[in-house]
This record gives sequence, structure tokens and C-alpha cells, in this order.
Amino acid sequence: MAGTNKNMKLQDVSFIWRFDEFEKHQRGTLWYAVSGIVVAAFLIYSYLTENYLFGLLVLITTVIIFTHNIHNPQEVECEIDASGIRIGNKRYPFHGIDCFSIIENDDGQDVLYVQEKSGFRSQLPIPIVNQDTEHMRKFLSVHIEEDIEHKYEPLWDSLSRFLKL
Repeated sequence: MAGTNKNMKLQDVSFIWRFDEFEKHQRGTLWYAVSGIVVAAFLIYSYLTENYLFGLLVLITTVIIFTHNIHNPQEVECEIDASGIRIGNKRYPFHGIDCFSIIENDDGQDVLYVQEKSGFRSQLPIPIVNQDTEHMRKFLSVHIEEDIEHKYEPLWDSLSRFLKL
């Protein structure tokens, strides 16, 4: 919960909420039928072109997607305070974060995107649940730079939600 007392010191402000570690999609029979056809087509293509490594990658990806659907997401706690961002047991100190942005996705869910300074340049999406995003934005802006050019949800996030991956 966000501290809202105007006399409160900046180091006393914190945001704490819980969210599911991943979005579990409801997939119908049609989704499984189309997926099966696409996988079969890729496997036939890999056989005809003698690209067996591609076929193996298709099979591994298929197994991962289907086994991922078996598990229910765990609820993870997120905390943002003056020392950084904590997601579950993993801490991201502000000095290791390059920038952030808060974006509303196509479903109307606010998501905090954190860009790490690591060489991989990965964006960490954190769904925001029951928090004042403007207050959070102001708090984070004191510690790290806001990427004001990042106004839209990344294509992969939209595509994976659309395809129910």
C-alpha cells in the first residue's frame, strides 16, 4: 500500500502488492486444434527440408508450452521502497536499473516495465494491482529515469496474450 501522508519522508514510502507470476489463459478446443495443425505443418516442413534441428526445436517448444499450462501460477509479492524493487525473494536495487515505464496494456491492466542495466537489456514486466500509479511514478522518478518514449506495451507481450501462449 502506498504511503500518502504528505509529511512522510521519502524513505518511508513503499508500495506492496501481490500478483500472479504469469497469466494463465483459458484455451478451448479450437486453440488446441489450430496449434496441433501448426505444429504438424512445422514438423512436416522440417522433415521435407531435412532441417531436423528445427523439428527438434518445434517439439521442445510444444512440450514447454503444454506443460506450462498444467501448472497454476503462484502469487508473488512485489515491494517498491527506497532501497529498490523486490519481487518474491529477488531484489533489484535502483543502481542496477536503467529506467522504468508504466504502461496500460490492451486489457486495461497497468504494468510496470523495469529495464535492467545488465548487458542483456531485458525488460521486466510487473503487473500493478490496486496501487496509485501516478504516486508510484513520482516515487520511482526520484530514484531512476522514466522512459517517456516507451508508451506502448511491447509487441511480444501483446502477441503472446493474443495467441494465449
